[in-house]
Amino acid sequence: MRFLNYTDKLQLFISSTEEETADIDSAKNSSYPCCFEPVVSLEHQAGEVRCLHLATGEQVELSRVFLAFPGARAQSHLLRAFPVEMNEKGHAIVNPRTKETSYPGIWAIGDVAAHSQQVAIAMGDGSQAAIWIHKRLLQQD
Repeated sequence: MRFLNYTDKLQLFISSTEEETADIDSAKNSSYPCCFEPVVSLEHQAGEVRCLHLATGEQVELSRVFLAFPGARAQSHLLRAFPVEMNEKGHAIVNPRTKETSYPGIWAIGDVAAHSQQVAIAMGDGSQAAIWIHKRLLQQD
């Protein structure tokens, strides 16, 4: 996203692990000023953000914050015990209509599957999966 289309008052605060070196390199090459000190906390007043507290003890006054988590990992470790087909990023591959995985009787939704990081999409996928789980249960009677 090109935030500079909306404001020229922008600074990135990057708190990445060594696993996310590509994210750090990308940030260093961006046109935005960057700070690589970990953010310890946010200060707010009546729910309005006012200040970032950095690990160095520095405080940065601000009025808006946009959080992004590049390098977020799919939390699909519970599926490792089953022969569920996964993509290269560790997301379960599901039937787009039923949300069932390649292993019968296991459905996956939300970030475990699509990795959209959108609550509304996960809710819709959950409703869709529930319909198909219900149908499967009715077949067993």
